[in-house]
Amino acid sequence: MREQRDFDTPRPCPGGQQPDATALQRELTQTRAALEQARLCSFHQEKMAAVGQLAVGVAHEINNPVGFIASNLSSLARYLQKLTEFISVQDDIIRAYDAPAAAQRLEAARKALKIDFVVEDIDQLIAESLDGAQRVSAIVQGLKSFSHAGSDALQPADLQACLEDTLKLVWNELKYKVEIERDYEPLPQVLCRRQELTQVFLNLLVNASHAMTDKGRILLRTRRAAGAVNVSISDTGGGIAPEHLERVFEPFFTTKDVGQGTGLGLAIVADIVNKHGGRISVESRLGVGTTFTLSFPVAEEHGHEN
Repeated sequence: MREQRDFDTPRPCPGGQQPDATALQRELTQTRAALEQARLCSFHQEKMAAVGQLAVGVAHEINNPVGFIASNLSSLARYLQKLTEFISVQDDIIRAYDAPAAAQRLEAARKALKIDFVVEDIDQLIAESLDGAQRVSAIVQGLKSFSHAGSDALQPADLQACLEDTLKLVWNELKYKVEIERDYEPLPQVLCRRQELTQVFLNLLVNASHAMTDKGRILLRTRRAAGAVNVSISDTGGGIAPEHLERVFEPFFTTKDVGQGTGLGLAIVADIVNKHGGRISVESRLGVGTTFTLSFPVAEEHGHEN
């Protein structure tokens, strides 16, 4: 026979004694504290896993520009030596001043040292090196924005800049299978903890990438609404089954194979968005794709007292 339990009336303790309400309250408080600690620990583990994933991509992204910067600078050093040698030859000729012989020697030296090519290539090498240095700077700055343990205070920030910085961090994982499209509108700033929103965008971009088995497209769209800023991230992946849509933000719920995900990524996203006074929604069609839409109050509407 199945046991029927009444959760409204506490059962008497052995011996007929009633449970101590104070003890029950203390036990409940301790249980809640333990659950909150477990939630925070899971959040930290998920973030550390994301940082580890980023580290590989960031190292790869930094290695590429650093590699051609070093190569270009080596070429510049060799070119400088050739130019120095050529100038030395010119000095010798000028001092000797034998016009026909001088022109012949100069031309021979110019061809032997490939001076025309050297002069032309120097500009290109310098331009590439400067571009590479700027890329490294942007990647490092984006990583700092993600990993910096800032204060708990909300600060004004540009969501589009935050989204672009996150895209730089995760680009190594996206670039071989995803085409990025942007549909941006000018936006006011929002009050936020920037590193937490970077975590939000990171999780959504990585999820969008994982949703596409073949090459696909991610659309980033921003819009200004009444007193709010909306950001949507859409993919052309396989979509989410209707019966799973209501559970995607539940902790530990995942549609991935065992060992392929913790089921915490979207739960963390929803938690961060809610703590910023925002909203998150999801729309999906099987075989078409999925769109996550985030809405945050603008800075002047949010109020600096927060």
